[in-house]
Amino acid sequence: MMAFGGLDFMKYNVRIAGLLIMIGIVVIYFILRIHFFYIHLMAFGTLLSILIFIAFWLFMVRHGKAKFRLKEPGLRKKEISEGEKLHRSLMDILPQPIVIYREGIIIYANPACVDVLGAEKPEELIGRHVYDFIHPDCAEVATARVQEALEGKYIGIKDQRLVRVDGKEIDVEIVSVNVIYEGQKAVMSTFNDVTERKSMERALKEKEKFLSDVFDSIQDGIAVIDRNFKIIRTNKTMDEWYKKWLPIEERICRRDAFGENKQICADCSSVKTMKQGTPHTTISEYTYPSGEKKWFEIYAYPLRDDKGNITGVIQQIRDITGRKKIEDRINQLAHYDAVTGLPNRNMMRSSLKKAIRDAAKKGENVGVIFIDLDRFKMINDTLGHIYGDRVLKLMAQRLSFCAEEPYTIFRHGGDEFIVIRKAVDKEELRCCAEKIIDKISRPFVMDGREIYITPSIGISIYPSDGDDVDTLIKYADSAMYLAKEKGKNCYQFYNSSLNDQITRKMNLESGLRRAIKNNEFILYYQPLVDLSTGDIVGMEALIRWKHPKLGVVPPSEFIPLAEETGLIIPIGEWVLKAACKQIKDWHDKGYHQMSIAVNISVRQLQKKDFVKTVKKVLQETGLEAKYLELEITEGIMLDVDELLTILNELKEAGIKISVDDFGMGYSSLSVLKHLPIDILKIDKSFVNGIVNDERISTLVKTIIDMGSSLNFSTIAEGIETREQADFLTRNRCNIGQGYLFSRPLPANEAEKQLEVIKRYGV
Repeated sequence: MMAFGGLDFMKYNVRIAGLLIMIGIVVIYFILRIHFFYIHLMAFGTLLSILIFIAFWLFMVRHGKAKFRLKEPGLRKKEISEGEKLHRSLMDILPQPIVIYREGIIIYANPACVDVLGAEKPEELIGRHVYDFIHPDCAEVATARVQEALEGKYIGIKDQRLVRVDGKEIDVEIVSVNVIYEGQKAVMSTFNDVTERKSMERALKEKEKFLSDVFDSIQDGIAVIDRNFKIIRTNKTMDEWYKKWLPIEERICRRDAFGENKQICADCSSVKTMKQGTPHTTISEYTYPSGEKKWFEIYAYPLRDDKGNITGVIQQIRDITGRKKIEDRINQLAHYDAVTGLPNRNMMRSSLKKAIRDAAKKGENVGVIFIDLDRFKMINDTLGHIYGDRVLKLMAQRLSFCAEEPYTIFRHGGDEFIVIRKAVDKEELRCCAEKIIDKISRPFVMDGREIYITPSIGISIYPSDGDDVDTLIKYADSAMYLAKEKGKNCYQFYNSSLNDQITRKMNLESGLRRAIKNNEFILYYQPLVDLSTGDIVGMEALIRWKHPKLGVVPPSEFIPLAEETGLIIPIGEWVLKAACKQIKDWHDKGYHQMSIAVNISVRQLQKKDFVKTVKKVLQETGLEAKYLELEITEGIMLDVDELLTILNELKEAGIKISVDDFGMGYSSLSVLKHLPIDILKIDKSFVNGIVNDERISTLVKTIIDMGSSLNFSTIAEGIETREQADFLTRNRCNIGQGYLFSRPLPANEAEKQLEVIKRYGV
């Protein structure tokens, strides 16, 4: 048991001294409290005030106990009473709330405690259970603390929530100790109302949490960096990135986080911002250990203290990989061909311009090789663009093998490619062109089909042929067209004499567009003759063009041009209508019930309403369908599936179908047997050799026998001698045409020939 110090008369001055000490401590307390309040350290001020009070209490208790040991037992009760009065007087004047309770019942509360707990006088508190004022959420913890205090343990400052008399909840910081009050063990608690501070702290925490949530919700990576380039705070996004980049202990803002080196890079945005005090942005590429590449945009802006000194940097990192891919894709589309992956026309022009500029400074040459794929349009039109694109990719690969560095290959558009070579002579360009022809002309197999592509090549040279991009390309293009005119699969250097040929071609193209309107086309007719009887059993319609300035233009010159420009469709319709009208007119005049053969291009067949157009022509001219024979080329074999429906519709309408120039293209027995074909026309190149070349004669016999076995009729083209006719007759080819019987004739001359046969039976 502890007793409040006993004091005799001779030691009364000690009590006076203690009182003075207590008063001094109170004064010091208020001075310190005011000081710490104004420097915003209220919590520390509260702690100090509580510790001062506890220290004073312990001093008085120890002093009183020591004096009590010197006194006689008879004076003990009186001295205790006087000591308690002194201590109570001191506690009453303290601004620190003090409450003493025994077994939970309050036995003393000073005025400060009464005020804090919302009572008007101590009697409202004394006698009530201390737990009446403890918030239910804190009751369990408070009970444990009281028990510890009763056991003599010192309970440091603890947070507690109390409920005032008026029901208002307050937050306090409380200290509890074991004391002897009125001669019995009790617990004394002193506390400080920190409700306002706690409220501010909670508000601050809520604000901090809000800002932290906002900070972490930002999709960009955010890092706060101090002057030593140590990362002191990151948001959630940045943490996720750093898990892939660096371990926690190495999270230093340095360039190795972006895969370059372990030194702070001089062009790093954070370094620049730290040095210059202004925001900076950089873009960096980082490769993960997995090999995945990422692009980041790093924006850094300075952090300053209240004096304006730079204390660090805030770094904002944005993953721009998606944007970078889009930019790269846009750049790819702008400068590279989507099908072949080669640089495109735009890149070609800028590259050629630079090559010319460099060559002008060094006095060198620049070669421009213009390549066009022969018959590519037929493949594209018959097999479709998917096959066409595959062919272009393959051609690009072959060109890459032919024209390696320092040649540069470009896709100019369509089936055209351009190769540029700096510092080159004519002989080297010639070797390159021959190599390209050799490589590209080799057959290749696509889905079981053997396909042949040949190139036509034109070459121009800087500075002899031109000194600018447009001129060099134009002249190389002109030379390429001359190569086509020579039979394709060859190359041609530009020379000034080409201008006349190119001018003619341009005039033909422009004239072709108005030829139908101006009635410049005429039809010639070549008889189809029964080789056994000599009778004319039909006519083949052959178009001619009477150009108003250039004279008669042969079909071999303008038909390919019509195919290229798409004018073959209206021209073909005109031929069909004119031929049907003429043969019907001859029928009406009593001539033989002859058929009329009309050549049809693949482009016409691909027209959706072609069958409808043919039926309309037959209806308008009155010609029976059985007298119309449509001649198609073997090119249809490239895409027979697409055109088979159209051919069957024509067959069902009663129209005959023949394959022209058989043996020169892509025919195969597996395809032929499924086609609704009536006639095979043996190409004249075979007929020319049947008398003198045993291999050709054997081949022609085979074609005739094959046609017979498939129930096809056979017609031989280009018969010029009686020996050829006799050979064909002996081998059961009964119909032929050629100069032996008649050259192609205008309608009026062909009609005279028919009149002779009708009159004289010849």
